[in-house]
Amino acid sequence: TLTSIVANANGIVFKSGDASMLKKSDITVTVCFDYSNTEIEGKPAMTYLKEHGENFVKDWPKDNNELQKVFVQRWNKENKKGLQLTDDEKTEYRMVVTVTKLDMGSFGASFVVGMGAGGAKMSGKIELFKKGNNEPSFVLDVDGQTGKSEWTEQQRRISLYKELADDAVDCLKDAIK
Repeated sequence: TLTSIVANANGIVFKSGDASMLKKSDITVTVCFDYSNTEIEGKPAMTYLKEHGENFVKDWPKDNNELQKVFVQRWNKENKKGLQLTDDEKTEYRMVVTVTKLDMGSFGASFVVGMGAGGAKMSGKIELFKKGNNEPSFVLDVDGQTGKSEWTEQQRRISLYKELADDAVDCLKDAIK
């Protein structure tokens, strides 16, 4: 088991476990995102959403489901010959992506500053568990993962989740070396 810490320039760090799980093409993994303790721009998620209007509250579950699918598709594209993710609940492994901090980004910053400013940003962790085992197979810490600047919050989050999948796979590959 690898226990060394491998840093990724994009805010993802391999903390512990077995990074070579990434190479296992014979398993599929259910993925779920945990927003139960998420702060959005320094406020509890529901407080932030309510302050931005009923549509934000109503669309939150649907948007998160769409974003999870984006993450799964991008991960599977980036790791074609290894561990694959699915929405199917009947798998031997489960990946939990815990989002602790989320910044929705700003179109204004991307317009005024340019050069990628204004993208959505998140912190949290990614853990892989085998069913029946509370000890994760691997843990990645996510600190300040960013996406590209886009016109809308949802587009900025889509970019963020694509980058998250890309960088998580790259971090695991680096940890194997």
